[in-house]
Amino acid sequence: MKNILPFAFLVLLFVFAQFTAFGQAPQSFKYQSVARNSNGLPIASANIGVRINVRDITASGTLLYRETHTAATNAFGIFTISVGGGTVVSGTFASIAWGTGAKFIEVEADFAGGSSYTSMGASQLLSVPYALYSQNGTPGPQGPIGLTGPTGNQGAKGDPGIAGTQGLKGDKGDPGVAGPQGMAGTNGTVGATGLTGATGNNGATGATGPQGLIGLTGAAGAQGIKGDKGDVGDPGVAFDNTQALTDKTWTSSKINTELGLKANTSTLSTVGTSGSYTDLINKPSLATVATSGNYTDLTNKPVLVTVATSGSYTDLTNKPLTDGSETVVTQGTNVTVTGSGTTGSPYVVNATGGGWGLTGTSGTVDGTNFIGTTDNIPFNIRVNNQKAGRIDHLLFNTFYGYQSGNSNTTGSYNTANGVNALSSNTDGIENTANGVSALYSNT
Repeated sequence: MKNILPFAFLVLLFVFAQFTAFGQAPQSFKYQSVARNSNGLPIASANIGVRINVRDITASGTLLYRETHTAATNAFGIFTISVGGGTVVSGTFASIAWGTGAKFIEVEADFAGGSSYTSMGASQLLSVPYALYSQNGTPGPQGPIGLTGPTGNQGAKGDPGIAGTQGLKGDKGDPGVAGPQGMAGTNGTVGATGLTGATGNNGATGATGPQGLIGLTGAAGAQGIKGDKGDVGDPGVAFDNTQALTDKTWTSSKINTELGLKANTSTLSTVGTSGSYTDLINKPSLATVATSGNYTDLTNKPVLVTVATSGSYTDLTNKPLTDGSETVVTQGTNVTVTGSGTTGSPYVVNATGGGWGLTGTSGTVDGTNFIGTTDNIPFNIRVNNQKAGRIDHLLFNTFYGYQSGNSNTTGSYNTANGVNALSSNTDGIENTANGVSALYSNT
């Protein structure tokens, strides 16, 4: 990580000028630099670990001396240390032969303030610390003070120095800590309602349902009004005891042609086809027909069966067998059934408190009453008989809005909110759509 930009050369010129003012040179010189992070920003007001290496001849030459420092940066990331005044790791600073060969200073740093150092590169000390150099040499005798020479002419401007070599590329910095999750954006405004689609064709007529069961026989009706007196019948015919009477309708043609009955006379008399009973001769006397009274006044009347007014169907004898398709009404939760299923006492089914009213429902209990399913089936909502909501715990889909998720078949882990959101999705997975027609064409 390249985080330190050395300023050694400029600082050393200033420090070395100071050394000439002392009678004995101190065994150190100043080094100043700026600590920066991977974004190029100063590391302000922090403690950092620094290790100084002095190498001989080249940037990777023999290690002559090594020391460590704990440096404090200021508000601008600047720190200053005294090379030669740190904690010695190896070598002797005072024994460095500054006048023999080039010397390179290598700076290593740990910006966390520890001892896991990373090299920031090495730079040649172009200006030798003369005070240190002279201290290591053999001093000669002091010469006489020479005459002050005349001021020399202004020298020509020197050529620009050769550019220094490119520093080594630092190691790649560690990944930064992931930032916090951003806040959810606000929902967009609801778009305009789309045009109403064309009315679809009428569906085919369904098949005719099965024939319903025959209803129970109704109660016997009241006695009818007595009918008018019937017309006079044909004249009677005498028969012998050899004929078997098998027909209850007797006319002259029936007697003569079909039954072949024998009369007591050799020739049947001509049967009158006009006139009335009173015109006949030798006619029997007719019984007088009652025009008043009731059934109980009659003689030789058949005995009527007594009609039951209580009991149930199972009490009857000779009753027809049932095949299991008969209507059965049973009582259940919030439903009561009264009556016996007869004409006089029909079934009455009463439902109390079992559903939600069209204008709202009161008396609900939080945590007990709900709108939904109690079996392992997804919950659906429809508007105008079109899909308008679905909570699917089997495929983990949640759709809210008119025709939202309208085409979904096997798609899973989808969430859609808004009219026609994810409307064309069939098998897509892990989609989130918010707003009118959001991800409409996604499949």
